[in-house]
Amino acid sequence: MSNNNENRTWVDIGDGTGYWIERKMRSNKDEYKTPTSCSVCHFMMTNNLDATSYLKFKCCVQCYIQFIEGRPDRWNEGWRPEGEEFVRYIEKRKKFG
Repeated sequence: MSNNNENRTWVDIGDGTGYWIERKMRSNKDEYKTPTSCSVCHFMMTNNLDATSYLKFKCCVQCYIQFIEGRPDRWNEGWRPEGEEFVRYIEKRKKFG
């Protein structure tokens, strides 16, 4: 038996005890869709790792590894790659995929 609360459900395990299960609220289905190309490097999104990375950081997994891993605070504050560093990264991706 379960009781519903606004954002969670109580699950009774039969002896008068139980536990709450939190429900995730989806406000907009579009926020869970991934585009066909990365918003940073514009290379095609090709796998589930790209999709996962996009949902959290709005970029492919390669851009995540290159620019975000180990320093997500900088990214979340609005920093984005530019200049010569970014040009070299794109050229490298073109050569090696």
